[in-house]
Amino acid sequence: MKKWLGSLGVLILLAGLLTAAEGTISKVDLDKKTVTIKEGDKDNDYKFNDKVKVTVAGGKAKGGKGQAKEGTYADFEKVLKVGEKLTFEAKDGVLTEVKITGMGKGKGKGKASD
Repeated sequence: MKKWLGSLGVLILLAGLLTAAEGTISKVDLDKKTVTIKEGDKDNDYKFNDKVKVTVAGGKAKGGKGQAKEGTYADFEKVLKVGEKLTFEAKDGVLTEVKITGMGKGKGKGKASD
């Protein structure tokens, strides 16, 4: 029983360190390398750097299924626009991984906001 409780405690601690979520970009500051992402009805601020892992969901491949591929930091910069949707993971307020789907289909005007 003690081993089970100890394992459960470790699992809970690790789950708290890394969060996976979906949201919509509501503000970008490229100079400070911060992005505000609206998750539900709350805005959360995250920092980012060029070490963020990027996955790009591809278009329709043969058989009608989209394929994901490894992306680059440049791909991430392209979607840093107000209105773009992201699936992301963050650790200690820093984006560690982002999944980009539908590049360029956000409701933003294509400009970063201050």
